[in-house]
Amino acid sequence: MCAMQEVVRRQLNRTKTGSGSAGPTGHFSQLCLRHATADVLRATEPSTTAERRVRQSLHPHVSRAAVTDFVSVPGTRALWVTFDPRCCLPRGAELVFLGEDERTVIARFRGGEMSSGARVPAWRPLVIHGSKVRYRFICRCEAEEVCWGYRFHVQRVEGLHWRGEAEAADKGSLEFGCWLLELILRDAPRVVESGEVHSSQTFNGLVGYLRARGAPYKHRIVALLTRLLRSPALRNAPEPVQTRALSSLEGPVMQRCMALLNGAGGDRRRRFLGDDDDGGRGGVLPPRLMRLVELLTTVRAVELDSATRDSAAGGSAAAAGSAAAAAGSAAAAAGSAAA
Repeated sequence: MCAMQEVVRRQLNRTKTGSGSAGPTGHFSQLCLRHATADVLRATEPSTTAERRVRQSLHPHVSRAAVTDFVSVPGTRALWVTFDPRCCLPRGAELVFLGEDERTVIARFRGGEMSSGARVPAWRPLVIHGSKVRYRFICRCEAEEVCWGYRFHVQRVEGLHWRGEAEAADKGSLEFGCWLLELILRDAPRVVESGEVHSSQTFNGLVGYLRARGAPYKHRIVALLTRLLRSPALRNAPEPVQTRALSSLEGPVMQRCMALLNGAGGDRRRRFLGDDDDGGRGGVLPPRLMRLVELLTTVRAVELDSATRDSAAGGSAAAAGSAAAAAGSAAAAAGSAAA
């Protein structure tokens, strides 16, 4: 693996110092970009072709119910749990996902947390480590409030990392894809300047994965998103990247920062940082939380820069319109004088 990475690095360095990107090394850089993008998307977006198990309530659901069940997908190490955007429960109802011991709460969705019509869904996807998902639905409310209920899909997570060299031939690896994208950002300036690295599909896939509860390798995703947003080539992207979903993390992240700095470090649910956040000690923020704050600060800077450029473009357009109107008036006046 290390030898392969060194070969990739050398080839990208040749592209960096060569006379152009149209030759074999240029094609190699494009091939690396396509491979990295495919690996990232394979792991960060639930497959539309993989077998999915569905669990759901009645629609609308009954006012009083109690369901405990599990979904098993043999032979997998992690599972995606994604939710129908219509999910809505009445107050007093809850859908809980449990760990292997059936006591540890992985995620809890309570009544009043509506996904319908929201730009950023309240029912965010989950990544469950293991081959089985246990859940419990309880509703003790009266029939006064009618809601749609719940529906979720369970499927295997594909391409997190390789377990052996044989898998590298036909299976993706999020870990390797992130490493390859980072290498391209650092050592393939011609590819980066084209804006292809900043495709909205890749960016949205990374953001969606970052928002999923329990997903591993989030520190790699945070670092990669920060680097993508800081790159000057962001302006060359085929279409503007949408940062709204990242901005929505600012409130919860700042609350966690304040809790740690104020000594209330007991909340260690690790919603965004993964399972290895150390929770902070002695009023010092853990490194991975600091990197997430750095990402959110970068998002603010990008949004401010975009707003400034839009304002300047609007002002230029208005000035051009005024100049055209003035020229038209002058031409009309000249015509009247000639008449």
